[in-house]
Amino acid sequence: MTQRVPVRILPQMPVPSVYARSTLNSMPACRPPAPAAPLLSLSAVPFIRMAPRELCQQSLDAGAAFVLGLLDGRTCVDEVLDTCPLDQHEVLRLLRDLLAKGIIAVREDLDTGT
Repeated sequence: MTQRVPVRILPQMPVPSVYARSTLNSMPACRPPAPAAPLLSLSAVPFIRMAPRELCQQSLDAGAAFVLGLLDGRTCVDEVLDTCPLDQHEVLRLLRDLLAKGIIAVREDLDTGT
C-alpha cells in the first residue's frame, strides 16, 4: 500500500503586464546623473593654468598633486599615463578633475612626429 503525502499548492505570483514592465524600465534612476566630464585626447598636452600662489590655495589630494607635478607643458596625456605609476583610469580621472576645476588646460599636440 502506498502512502499518501499531502501536497500544498502555492498560489501563483501574477506576471507583470507588458505595460507594468515598460513603466518600470522607463522610470528615472534614483540618483541624479553625473555631470559630463571633459574628454581628453591622448595626444593633448596638458599644462598648468594657475600661478603658483593660486595653486597653493587649491585643495588637492596627493594623487592630483603628484599628477600635477608631471605636467611640464610638453608631455602629452599618453606619455603622462606611461610615466605615472598610478592606475591609468585614476590618472585620467584626476586630469579630468583638474581640467574641470580650471587648474589645467590642454592644447592639441601639433607635432605629429613625422
